[in-house]
Parts: sequence; structure tokens; C-alpha cells
Amino acid sequence: MATTNVSETIAWTQAAVDRIGLDKIYSIQPGNEADLYQDNYAGEGGTYLGPPSYQGTQTNESYVGNYTKYVNAILDSVDGLPQEKFFTAFDVSAHQGDPVATTWTFDLETTFGLGIDERGAIKEVSHHYYQNFAGGADDLEAGLMTLSVTHANLDRHARRIGWLRANRPDLPFVLNEVGNSLQPTNSYAYQNRLGSALWQVDFYLYAMHLGVARIHYQQIMHAGYNLWLPVASAGLPAQVFANYYSQPFVADFLGDSASANTTVSKLDVGGGDAAPNLAAYAAFEAGAPKRLAIANLAYWNGTASSGTTRPAASVAITVPAGTSEVTVLRLSSPDGAGATADSITYGGSQWTYESQGKEVKGVRDDSEQIAVKDGVATVSVPASEAVLVHL
Repeated sequence: MATTNVSETIAWTQAAVDRIGLDKIYSIQPGNEADLYQDNYAGEGGTYLGPPSYQGTQTNESYVGNYTKYVNAILDSVDGLPQEKFFTAFDVSAHQGDPVATTWTFDLETTFGLGIDERGAIKEVSHHYYQNFAGGADDLEAGLMTLSVTHANLDRHARRIGWLRANRPDLPFVLNEVGNSLQPTNSYAYQNRLGSALWQVDFYLYAMHLGVARIHYQQIMHAGYNLWLPVASAGLPAQVFANYYSQPFVADFLGDSASANTTVSKLDVGGGDAAPNLAAYAAFEAGAPKRLAIANLAYWNGTASSGTTRPAASVAITVPAGTSEVTVLRLSSPDGAGATADSITYGGSQWTYESQGKEVKGVRDDSEQIAVKDGVATVSVPASEAVLVHL
């Protein structure tokens, strides 16, 4: 949609259908971060990319007009497309540090009132999310491991989620481009350590608690925050990065959500020195609690040679009646927040390039069965670690 040549957009859509196959296309998204289009936009080398060949600054009204124009043109020109619920809309850019822009850019109430979905073609409402602009190893605690920052950022999407829930419950709100930071060059010591993997765990679970239906985490070469590097490139060997370890943890927490209708709720926790950066979430199946995730993002970095003893939060969990013991799996490293993937395990397992991504079990023996006493299981969660508790 950046180009005003609608024929080009139609041609790209037709090419995608022909080459990829309609059955493999989840949705079509006209316009990427259209809120960044500008009347005086200059691209690489100062090349002018504004009107009339390219779109100018978008308002609610002009965005609705352009979006519906392109959707209608695609549907009328490309044979075989579903006529309803096949398009992603809005796709607003991340506005780090700007709560007003995050909350109000392309306002849903206004744009739907202007008729953005009169044809019923919208499948989902999307937004992008990046936590900040990255930094170095010394910024990991403040930038990614402070829960109040992450939760406040995500809370700014609550208005959109609430409006959809009340007015268009058929349309999910998704974060379809997510990374922990934006930076022209990568910063692995900040973007891809155990601390950033723990950020990812909490980010996913808090987002689900708010009502975010789907998250697409960016996976691009040398972003700094990617999950793995598939081939040797730019002086780095092919490898699995620390951030990958958030994925099996979150997947196990959710379980078979499609068949079990899993819902996620944030729990209140308190007590202990780690409480400000301690978060707990419950996964419910058919209304019954099945699993708990407890993330202790209190910063402790064994790679910094501080010599301090690693603190731990002791969490007392009231379990369902009849439960005699709980199983605890840990996302951890003896090196703490600054750990690289080679010392990280989840449930005692690792996933490596050498294993071709297959689980290598028994790397660390730190899973445990904890007996329930008087209806309570007490779990220790060291700083810069997360645990998954199967009830």
C-alpha cells in the first residue's frame, strides 16, 4: 500500500497466490506500518518516496480510504480469494516511549465507524511491538528484566483489545511483529541472553493474560534477538541462541491449547526481596488450573563476577484438592541473566545446532517432584530463572 500504483499491489498478490499457494497463505496485509508514511519521506540516499508515487502522511480517514481501496481492488482482481476474513488490518508500528501514539494511532472506534470493514474482509487487527532500542550488557536489567516496564508497555494495547472484545469479538488482536529491541546493529549481550529469554517468557504470558490472541516473534538474520542462526554468517557459526529457550517453555505452559481451550491469567504474588520482578501465571483448561509459570526476573548475573550469592524467592502454591505432588521444570543457567545458550537448559534439556534442533535430554538434572503439605507446594525460584509447575 506504500505505492499509489494499485496494479503493483494486485500483481504482488497474484504472484504470491500462484507461487506459494492459497492454502498456505494465512492472510494478506495491505500496508506495513502505514502510520510511518510521510508526505516528505526520504529513503536510502535521500531518495524522495512521497506523493504522488507513494502514499503521504495517513490520518484515520485517509488510512481507511486507502485500505478499503486496496482490499477491494485485490478481491475484485485476484481469483479464488476468500471474500470474507482474509486480510490483516492496521499493522501499526511500535512507538517506543510514546504511550499516546501506541494507544491512539489509527483508532479502532474511529476507523470502524468510518467503514474500514464494511466488506467483512478483515481477519485480524495487528500491531507491532519492540521493547526499546537495545543497549549493552549493562542495560539488560533495566531494559528487559524490569516487569513494570514491560507490563506498562503492553497495557497500552488494552484499549484496543477491550474495544474489539466489546464491539468485534470475532476479530482477534495480534502482535504480528515482535522483537525485544530495535537497533541498526545487533547487541547479543543485551538482546540474546538468558535474561532476554526470560523477558520473552513474561512478555508472551502477560500478553496472553491481556487478551492478545497471537504473537509472531521476528526471526531474521543478525537482528540480535533472533532465536537461531541457521547457517554460518558474518563471522558467527550456525547456532541456537538463548532466546530460543523461551519457546518450549511457553509451549509446554500452554499445552494443547487448541483442544483444551487454554486460557491464561496473571496471579498475584507477594513477599520476598524478589517480589517486584516476580510474576506468576496460571494456565486453565476447561476452567481448571493445570500449570503455573513463575518467572523471577530479579537480576543476577554470574558472568559479571560480582561474587554475590544468588537470591531465591520461595513461592507457596495452594494446589487443587487431591494433589499430592507437583512437577517442576526449570528454565535456568548457573550463569544467571548473562548466560549464553550453551549453559542454558529447560527441563534439563538443550536444543542445539549439533543436534539439528532435536531435544537433547539429561544435560542438567534440575527437575523435581515437590510434595504437597497441607494443600501447599513450596517452590524455590532463584533470581534470573523461570519454573513451570505441573499441578
